[in-house]
Amino acid sequence: MNIKINPEWDEKVKEIMHRFREAIDVMNAGSARQAIMDLATLIYASDDAIGDFARRDARIALEIIQQVDHKHPEDVLIDSTSWKGNMDAIKKTVKNDLKAKNYDKITRLLPRLVYSAEHNEDISVRIKATDILMLVSKRHPLILEPFQSRFFHLVFEKNVHIANNIAEVLYGINFHMFPSTDPEAVREVLTEHFRENLVNIWTDRSYYRHFIKHELTIENFTRQWIWDVELRLNKSPGFKLVKVEPESRIINRPHDDAYTIDLNVVQHRTAKKVVLYLEPTFKPEIQVKTAVTYKDNDGHVAQRVNPAEIINLFDLVPIFTGDTSVGLAKCKQYFDYRATLKDNRIFHISLSTQFTVLDEALEGSIKAENFKIANAYNSGTDPLEGNYYSEVYYHAKGAHLNQEVVIVTRISEEEQELAIMIAADRAVYIAGLYNKILSTLLLQLPSGAITEQKCPKCLEPLDHGVLFCQWCGYHFPVDDQGRAE
Repeated sequence: MNIKINPEWDEKVKEIMHRFREAIDVMNAGSARQAIMDLATLIYASDDAIGDFARRDARIALEIIQQVDHKHPEDVLIDSTSWKGNMDAIKKTVKNDLKAKNYDKITRLLPRLVYSAEHNEDISVRIKATDILMLVSKRHPLILEPFQSRFFHLVFEKNVHIANNIAEVLYGINFHMFPSTDPEAVREVLTEHFRENLVNIWTDRSYYRHFIKHELTIENFTRQWIWDVELRLNKSPGFKLVKVEPESRIINRPHDDAYTIDLNVVQHRTAKKVVLYLEPTFKPEIQVKTAVTYKDNDGHVAQRVNPAEIINLFDLVPIFTGDTSVGLAKCKQYFDYRATLKDNRIFHISLSTQFTVLDEALEGSIKAENFKIANAYNSGTDPLEGNYYSEVYYHAKGAHLNQEVVIVTRISEEEQELAIMIAADRAVYIAGLYNKILSTLLLQLPSGAITEQKCPKCLEPLDHGVLFCQWCGYHFPVDDQGRAE
């Protein structure tokens, strides 16, 4: 096993890393996992006797291991240096998966491919691994983003085939940073960054379903590792932090007015990216403030504070115009086939909520945005009709860009559920409309009238009372009666 152990590391860290390396050599995944847990124990132990520099060394060692695969490094590392597989067959499979858009399947293979490209003993395997990575970058470069900093070293490879392939990969991932697919041009850009000898923080914002996707990239172009890297995000009544990618430890400190996310270390001449998913809580304006603190190799603390970012989702929603001539068929055609983006939110309706009141309030909130009803079905309150049920299709177009948006609402007494679905061609329309419509709706309802139901792990909508998520398999805690808490 070729994971290097720094002779200057703390003795406890070296002993754990020797155990980890031995476990990998004999293909003992259980012992490898135990060694990883022992490193984590050193990092997060409250015992002052451990010492700051022992924690630093443990963080660096853990980062080296987790660079392979953040969640299951031992599974990838076992026998990886000599693993050859059938690269030609793998390439054929990846081609088919790219055509079928089976990106999850490809993503599971990437850690082994990247590690093989870096460390395999057979140069032909390394070349073929980079061939496959280049193939992926041409169709779906975003799934290679988590490995970007690993490719920085590979583009300086002496082997021309590897350098050429990785230059193509880096250009696909970040064509704003790299001017072309020429390896020399890519190396020149990176060399210039390395000369800066700085820690840079870059931020970017986009929208995913009804969430704000806040991305931060920490570039370490110093000549040493930085460690105890923590990202602080202000707590705000305007949003909730619902997810961090890659999955990271969130530190809860008493009386702290910020979320603190542990990013461990950032190796020198590399970058680390973290994505924060923020869920707006129906306020007109959101303020996002982030800061990164870290220690240098000597233990000195430094901080980089990003300028506060003001997001007004209400202003990002355009003025819509409704068209009464649009009917159900056209709405369904757009919703099912032509819309590029969709989101679905499910809310549990409390037993004290009157369905007619909810229906009227919801209709008024959507019509306030100039949407017109294309089709409506309502069972009414007649006992002969059974449980209350309504389904309404709304349609509108952006007054200036002429882009369509369809909203579908369903209220079911039998399921005690409200569903609001939005289809559009711009992500900000979905996030903005949910924020505006729900802010208006909640002002007209008693507190607790509706409660959103979603998986805390993958954030997908869920039916009320389910025991596990049908999307990601997450099992919910249950009470003494076996009901989901």
